[in-house]
Amino acid sequence: MPSIDDPAGERPPAIERNMATPEVIAALRESLRDMIAEERQQVSGAPHTLAITRGRNSVVLKEIVEAHGWPTGTLVGDRAALNALMILLHCLDLPFLHACCIRIVSAVAAGDCDPIHGAYIEDHCAVQEGRPQRWGTKIDPATLLPYLLEDPEPVVDQRRAGIGLPTVKQERTQHQAARGLRACLP
Repeated sequence: MPSIDDPAGERPPAIERNMATPEVIAALRESLRDMIAEERQQVSGAPHTLAITRGRNSVVLKEIVEAHGWPTGTLVGDRAALNALMILLHCLDLPFLHACCIRIVSAVAAGDCDPIHGAYIEDHCAVQEGRPQRWGTKIDPATLLPYLLEDPEPVVDQRRAGIGLPTVKQERTQHQAARGLRACLP
């Protein structure tokens, strides 16, 4: 699997340069915005309904990627690109996740995508496969600790700092605060 911080690793295919019209780009932005808005409305509702929405959103995202490549910040704007990543991170189709990971890593290398997006999808794929994560972005909701890390936390923190992520401990504290837990938890 390619990695955003391993330029000597396997070279992913170049990102597709898109010739979408401004109208198509605006429609992509709107679609990604609407899909995330629908998910957010359903988060506190019935899990079954949220699962159906996420499945439908994954299908639409696949269609977008097939037609236009990965929706990078350069193509659709930073907010829409983040919306696409959020949809992808709830997708259950591992081959699609891998295909998008390759596209995102390629886009990061080309300067078209935020490196943090690459870190999140790399870790997501690793955890889904039972591999250690490089960036420590996937947090176990039961323990509020990162899933298994590839390297010791100080090494991961240094890697994270290189792309603008807080330390693992800082992120853990943020998750604990969001859950109303004391910062002194492990």
